[in-house]
Amino acid sequence: GMSAKDALVMQSVRYYPLHAPPVMYVLAAVLAALAILTPAAGADVAETASIRLARLQTAPDEFETDGQVLLQTQAVTSSFQGGHLRLHEPSMAVQPEPEAKLLHVPEDWVLNIVVVIVLAVVVVFTAVGFYSGSEGWVIAMFVASYLILIPGLFSKDFSFNIAVNVDFKALGLPPSLKDLLKVFMPDFPSRIQITQPRGHYGPIHESTRSLVGFLQQSGSTRGAVLIAIFAFAMPGVKLILLIIGLSLRHSKRALCTGIAGWSIFFVQVISKWAAPDMFAMILLFHLLHGLDHPPLIESLQGYDVGFTFYSVFCVFSVISTLAVKAPAKERPSAAAPAPAVLRALGPHGVHGLALGLSAAWLVLFVAGLLTPCLAMDLDKQQLLSQFHMPAQVLKMLKPVTDRLSSMMSDEVSVWACSWETLHWFALTGRLNLLMSALMLIVLVLAVTVLDMLAILWAAHRLFWGSAKGKDGAGGNRALEFMHVLRHLSFMDVLVVGVITVGYVAEMYASQGILVTFRSGLWLLAASECCHWGAFLLVRSASGE
Repeated sequence: GMSAKDALVMQSVRYYPLHAPPVMYVLAAVLAALAILTPAAGADVAETASIRLARLQTAPDEFETDGQVLLQTQAVTSSFQGGHLRLHEPSMAVQPEPEAKLLHVPEDWVLNIVVVIVLAVVVVFTAVGFYSGSEGWVIAMFVASYLILIPGLFSKDFSFNIAVNVDFKALGLPPSLKDLLKVFMPDFPSRIQITQPRGHYGPIHESTRSLVGFLQQSGSTRGAVLIAIFAFAMPGVKLILLIIGLSLRHSKRALCTGIAGWSIFFVQVISKWAAPDMFAMILLFHLLHGLDHPPLIESLQGYDVGFTFYSVFCVFSVISTLAVKAPAKERPSAAAPAPAVLRALGPHGVHGLALGLSAAWLVLFVAGLLTPCLAMDLDKQQLLSQFHMPAQVLKMLKPVTDRLSSMMSDEVSVWACSWETLHWFALTGRLNLLMSALMLIVLVLAVTVLDMLAILWAAHRLFWGSAKGKDGAGGNRALEFMHVLRHLSFMDVLVVGVITVGYVAEMYASQGILVTFRSGLWLLAASECCHWGAFLLVRSASGE
């Protein structure tokens, strides 16, 4: 069962019905007992509750959400000293709304259960397919990933809420300024709700499907088009091309096998391009997390089940399509002329150019990782224009807006986002954060480095060896690794994901939130140009 600490913390927090698809209620009811008995789940609940208490203890006496006034009541908080639990009543204690309730997302333990179940579905399908034939596991994994995608498109992905508490004491301003403001504006707000989806005060909480329409209505047409292409068009095209490839690859007609080969080739090339939306959410989560400065600025964010479904689909659909075998090609005869690139540059030239591109990639890659690629700032004039304040009030508010503007500025680099997301998982135990961190650390960072090493290996074995009169043994294996790792490297997808965030965030400009690109984005884009250049050079020079 739970420890005394967990029980007392859970008693201090009101729990509400979960805003999740109906199937999630069934899963939660069946597996709730297992989650409660898990120590990590208990620690997660305690840690999350303490965060809510810390954020809300110094909040204003009342605040508005969706037009309803939520009155604060006194709560009992807990603290530990010397290993013993002490109860006390803080001077401004409140009965906190659970963070999940404020964001309209399920509790952390429910989301953790969903992550485990979704991954288990893929594993079970793949295991069953493994015993049905040589490629059975490939088809089974692909089918499982698409079954997971369907609810992922209609479930909520991500939720966040931004509000500013105008606390003059916390801002270090004299109380007389507040009294003076009341003279000019008696209804001066003590809390300013920044996020206002569809004209209603509260968190922004959308599914992939509803986000497209929301972006279109908000004036972010480019963001709506990009989300629609990546989330709907790409999975549809992948499915159609794979069906064509699998249907025709065993045909005895050369035309049909040619179509099958090209279909499978294009599936493998575009397979990962459903994922920019996923990386856009990961980076936006990090950016919003950095804005949280209680008690003045409250920036809450959380993943929902849609993020779990969509992330699992992106990863496993790529793995399954890469394992599909294309029809065998005829090998060029020994008398066939060498590839044009090899004839123009020679073996030494190809090898030297590959080394040069790799060196340029390394410099740009490291610089791009460490340099911020995305930033968020507050447009003070746009924010205050929503409240139609008199000029005298705006002038008196300048110290307040200057202080808040500096606090609501944040930048994010890919390197910081990767490791800080892993750190947040260690603090909270949220499995969605672990998935986010692993996708960045493994698919974006590690696989990209491994692919560049494979490119150098292939260039050395194929061209340096042949120039020295050796047979270049091992070059074909290096080409195979290079091909697989190139399609599993998600750095180019992440770059497009950053651009997607910038276009999607255009809808927040009317609310005073500005999201802009930083130089790290262009450094990473340049590194990917070098990466692709080295890959295509070695691939074309080898006759592939």
